[in-house]
Amino acid sequence: MNNTTSNSYEYISNIIEFYRIQPRIQDLQIEKVEEYLLVMNAHYQNSIQEIEACIDSQEPISMEELVDILNSYLNMVGEELSKIFPNEEREIAPIHLHSKHEISEIQAIELYRNFNGSKNLYRINEQLTALEKDIYEGDFVNKLAVLTEDLLSRINSDLIVKVDDLVG
Repeated sequence: MNNTTSNSYEYISNIIEFYRIQPRIQDLQIEKVEEYLLVMNAHYQNSIQEIEACIDSQEPISMEELVDILNSYLNMVGEELSKIFPNEEREIAPIHLHSKHEISEIQAIELYRNFNGSKNLYRINEQLTALEKDIYEGDFVNKLAVLTEDLLSRINSDLIVKVDDLVG
């Protein structure tokens, strides 16, 4: 088990233990919270491992593959959220690709910028601006992969915070 996985499970365990000692929380709620956290974390870990495999590979990373990994994660998480919060509008949706053609560096920046939104929902505007300056550098796609990992981490963190809404 790598350090990230170990830390994630430790955080989940701490959250569950916190809710177990709350007098107003019932065992069924705790089970739902635990299931939710474990499923979300499994999706997150799988996606992170896929990106790390791309980074570690001898083959060049394709931007389409990074967007595909991100979209797969967003689809899985979106489905889980709709099960857990059935009355809420789906707030996590995949990045919409306009065509099946290769994604250029500029298009990748715009896709991520549009996904992040004008309110900087996932707090990646600074990273996108820095990445924009490296658009013609040879390591652009590697930097995009690192940004994608960070984005997944931020989304996962936001979802863990939503647990309060589930039990509150």
